[in-house]
Amino acid sequence: LISTNANGSDTTTQNIVVLPMPAATAGTDSTICNATPYQLQAGGGIAYQWLPLNFLSNPGIANPLVQLTSARTYTVTVTDSSGCMATDSVTLSVHPPHNFTVSGPINVCTGDTTLLTCSDSTLSYVWAAGPTIFPLIGDSVYVSPLSNTPYFVTVTDSNGCAVTVQRSVSTYPAVNAPVITVN
Repeated sequence: LISTNANGSDTTTQNIVVLPMPAATAGTDSTICNATPYQLQAGGGIAYQWLPLNFLSNPGIANPLVQLTSARTYTVTVTDSSGCMATDSVTLSVHPPHNFTVSGPINVCTGDTTLLTCSDSTLSYVWAAGPTIFPLIGDSVYVSPLSNTPYFVTVTDSNGCAVTVQRSVSTYPAVNAPVITVN
């Protein structure tokens, strides 16, 4: 720096240190399962702030959980130990939700056997074990409820996305028929 006035000029030297920006990383763009928790992974600093705040478990940490039903882009601001900041973004697309139904009667007589069938045979089905259900794998199972019984099936698609749903089958009350004796 050189300054000049009526009395002359003066020279001063000042070193300026330029710190590097942090290497902010928000993770890799991904397609995630519908309405299933997914963990974001930021790096490159000691403090993190994610935006937008919607659907984040904690926007002030490196690895918050997010649960989405539609695509969204998140941006993280990373701060390093020198106070320098940088940003990065990650876009999450969402696999469409499963579209299937479980059909079969919702009321049966106690001890009767009935068939429950899932509507989409291209998905993978695993039924929760129980004494009144067989087989446990497949889109159709036979059930023999002895009382009002919930049946649970976990459905997995080709993307590895899974959801568990319930189908209840109720039983009609037992009929107490009168005993008739003929003499």
